[in-house]
Amino acid sequence: MSLANLDLSELALLEGPPRSFLTFYFAGETGPGDLNNRARAARRLIEHDEPEHLAAFDAALAGLEALIERESLEDGAGYCLMSCPEANVEYGYKLTVPPETSFRAARGPNLRPLAEFQDEYEPFLLVAADNDGTRILQIAGAVAGGEDTVKGGVKNRVKKGGWSQQRYARRRKGQLKRYAGEVAERLAELIREDGLDRIVLLGSQETCQQIEEELPEHLRDKVIADEGFDLHAAEDELVEEGLRLFQKEERREEKALWKQIQNEALSGGLGAIGVDDVLTALQTGRVDELAVDHDVTIDGSRCEQCTTAFAEVHETCPLCDSDQVAPIKLVEELVRLAEQTDADVEFTQDVEGLTKNGGVAALLRW
Repeated sequence: MSLANLDLSELALLEGPPRSFLTFYFAGETGPGDLNNRARAARRLIEHDEPEHLAAFDAALAGLEALIERESLEDGAGYCLMSCPEANVEYGYKLTVPPETSFRAARGPNLRPLAEFQDEYEPFLLVAADNDGTRILQIAGAVAGGEDTVKGGVKNRVKKGGWSQQRYARRRKGQLKRYAGEVAERLAELIREDGLDRIVLLGSQETCQQIEEELPEHLRDKVIADEGFDLHAAEDELVEEGLRLFQKEERREEKALWKQIQNEALSGGLGAIGVDDVLTALQTGRVDELAVDHDVTIDGSRCEQCTTAFAEVHETCPLCDSDQVAPIKLVEELVRLAEQTDADVEFTQDVEGLTKNGGVAALLRW
């Protein structure tokens, strides 16, 4: 299944009994050995401290082992496997970028790595253009997918004198405009068909600028970079440059989001900063955009009785007094709640203000 089109909101609704939902991320062929080691360590803990959950854990582990046996581990850079018989779940997702190895035994899936992957490697159109022709590559998950081409054939400028040069320049300008118009039309079709939201233009400055001029205004706003580049370079170099420019824009937008949240919070508006305020807003469905520092980790707890999450580690639930309270990785819970309530999740890098204020903030709906 394509991760670009994977609906995390559906996964966020899945849940089973405690320790019955296993999520395993790993890179390449290391999976079987890593699963064996991590599952064995987890099983010892559950057997000693939570023996009532051991049967559900073992059933889910059998599902993970079956998934690994069916996968050809040479095909992908990494994998995400999920298993929970109680929720009728046995899913495997191939990754095009190696993830950090992790193993979770909880009530629901660990969606944080998938959400980070979707955020950092959002699909976009890479347009490599010069006067001879244009290649349009669809980049998803850091790799090139489908390709379209538009023939150019616009002659280069020549040095002539007088009226002859002026006539040649007019004809050439008309050719370039028609050619750029064809490219713009094809880009509009692809965006309409696939819902892509960003365009990176590489190649001849003259050609790229003309293509941008021919785009309708609402599509021109989707152009995030217009850079010169040697189109004779290998495709992997072209894709690498496109990703660099795409992620440069990502960093700019992350800083802009933080600034917007900061301004809202300082003016008493729709900004929440810090894990306590953000968690409260998520649990009431008020978050529109969640900003999370890429490196932040926060310990919290969740009551198994009333299902409320807390930004502190509790032994008994402050709301219902239940002693069925389990420690959780709170950022994973924040991501799950965001996906359930259709909030956008933005993982940030090098946003100093966010990092210094707890690594979690949100732009609110009301």
